[in-house]
Amino acid sequence: MSGFFSTPSKDIQERKSDNEINPVNILNINMDPSMTQESSPVPETMKEILQDQLKSLLEAQFNMLKQDMLKSLEDIKQDTNRIAISVQAMEKKLVLFDNQLGTVNETVQSLTNKTLILEHKIAALEDRSRQFNLRLRGIPEEITTEKLKDYLCSLFKEVSPETTDYQIEKFHRIRKPNIRAGLR
Repeated sequence: MSGFFSTPSKDIQERKSDNEINPVNILNINMDPSMTQESSPVPETMKEILQDQLKSLLEAQFNMLKQDMLKSLEDIKQDTNRIAISVQAMEKKLVLFDNQLGTVNETVQSLTNKTLILEHKIAALEDRSRQFNLRLRGIPEEITTEKLKDYLCSLFKEVSPETTDYQIEKFHRIRKPNIRAGLR
């Protein structure tokens, strides 16, 4: 009978070292290669025993491997669940952060606009609150803003011909006073 559990050839037996463990040697059975299945029932029984032991050993190893894999798989599932919970918590915080960031951006934009308005108001107040401001009435409306400086210089020369240096920093028209509201 040839196959997985047939006796090894003499070449193979000679190559094996004396220290090598052979299941046949452990049981102290002398397996003669010339023996066949019909001549001796003991080797066949031994083969069956070895096959059963090998099968049991393989099944035990397979079961241990299966248990290890199942435990590892369960650990991976638990880790995945923990990660999923952590990701969900981060997503909630991210949504909250986005909402707060939107509110902060709106507030910053509003404050920026208010700051610009206040800067314009401050500049206007500074222009109107200078010590040497003059308020002139009766300047004709047909004189445009571009021609107003020349007109004012010629007016000052008529009023005060001895002064030749006129420093005009800014000039602007103001609205006519509302008669009903009273004079300013």
